[in-house]
Amino acid sequence: MNSQSVDVLCEKIIGEAKIEAETILNKAEKMSRQRIKLTEQQVKNESVKLRKSAEQRSEFIKKKILSSLNLEKKKLVLNKQELFTKKILADVKNLIFKFTEYNKYRSVLKELVIEAVSTLNEEGTVMLQFGKSDPHNAVLQIVRDAEKILNQKYGKKINLKIHKQRHFQHGVIASINDGLISVTNTLEERLASKNKEIRTLIYENLFKGD
Repeated sequence: MNSQSVDVLCEKIIGEAKIEAETILNKAEKMSRQRIKLTEQQVKNESVKLRKSAEQRSEFIKKKILSSLNLEKKKLVLNKQELFTKKILADVKNLIFKFTEYNKYRSVLKELVIEAVSTLNEEGTVMLQFGKSDPHNAVLQIVRDAEKILNQKYGKKINLKIHKQRHFQHGVIASINDGLISVTNTLEERLASKNKEIRTLIYENLFKGD
């Protein structure tokens, strides 16, 4: 093989190597672009997921905060309503107790005695215990009048006696058999029994629609 043939062969080999190198580079570049594109898509997809997750989380937190605020608002409203209701009940109680200072209360006290004794529905001796604030000078006459009315009304022999001790409410506690059976008929007890009805009236008339 002469030198010319060697040169031709070398050129051929170099040419083939260049083509192969270009092919490899083109493939590498193509694969690189594909990988970049795939990576970009993955990043985009991940970004969408993260954004969606963030939006959902944000909406959840927003609802939670609003729910908490609404609950606090409701509590404040209910607390204000309860305070106002208690004030009205206290005012009603004070007005009732103020009424006991007037002479008209004597008629009420007599009715309380008659109701209590009628509830016991027993003949014989009934012990009556009055409140410390009830009119001392009028109690005896009230008891006599009540006894007369009860005996006429029921046709029974009822003997009313006044207990020496007094309780701390306004009204009467009627008892028989040494206190084993008793009926408490005081303004405090009657007001307490109407507490629920009064509250209902207050809410229906003042807080309806709140």
